[in-house]
Amino acid sequence: MLTNCSLWCLYGLLVNDPPIFTSNAIGVVLSSLFITIFVTKSGGLAPSTTVAGLPLASTTTVGVHTSTQPSFYSRHDLPSTPRFHLTTTTTLITLGLLTYICNLPHLLALLCNIACLVLFFSPLSKLAQIIRAGYAPPGSIPIPFTLAQGLNCLFWTTHGYCTLNDVAVWFPNAFGLAAAAGQVAVIAKYGRKRRECFLN
Repeated sequence: MLTNCSLWCLYGLLVNDPPIFTSNAIGVVLSSLFITIFVTKSGGLAPSTTVAGLPLASTTTVGVHTSTQPSFYSRHDLPSTPRFHLTTTTTLITLGLLTYICNLPHLLALLCNIACLVLFFSPLSKLAQIIRAGYAPPGSIPIPFTLAQGLNCLFWTTHGYCTLNDVAVWFPNAFGLAAAAGQVAVIAKYGRKRRECFLN
């Protein structure tokens, strides 16, 4: 989200479209806040350290309790690794700044589309699991977020096609709209089957 909104902010400035810039500037602030909270609650950015004498020790060495103090970098429940996410985000935003400085709107639009499509594609990874299982586990597809994504993409597709006539704006959002519709269709079908399984 941070990468996507940062790149679109630069694109909005480059093509002089205030709606693109202002809405994504809000996204940059919110995503930065989300990341800060997530990293803080994950133990911070300090490397994982072994602390002696903690009461909840997992190992004992010569009578001395030791425990590993977790950090954000020690998480294993994310796609890829935290370092990969930080490196990729930094690289893409840096490339976006370079394309903005060099006044290369087409290349910047390509970066924006890549980030946007990845953002919209990530929730679709669960659809195959839901279809194979035959039901939708609780929280597998957050309906409020999906509906908000669909509405957001509908507005941006309309703005990009009717107002700007800019394929770089309407194309990824049309994909996001289709992705949101697909998620709603899956939860409508397999969410009902899940309820029937519990009733049976």
